[in-house]
Amino acid sequence: MLMLLYIKGGERQSQYYGSHCLFEMILKDSFFLLCCSIFYLEIFSEFVSAGIRSVYNDQPV
Repeated sequence: MLMLLYIKGGERQSQYYGSHCLFEMILKDSFFLLCCSIFYLEIFSEFVSAGIRSVYNDQPV
């Protein structure tokens, strides 16, 4: 879903590609990458914490 929006945004950016639009494009790309990395970090940390919980729950105290 996000990739579809990103592809559409990229098409729109390339249509009116000007001198000041390059900075805008880089800004949007970095913002998109930041959002993606935060999203993946959330998922990754969720998996890691679930794994740690299962390991600790299996061991007798």
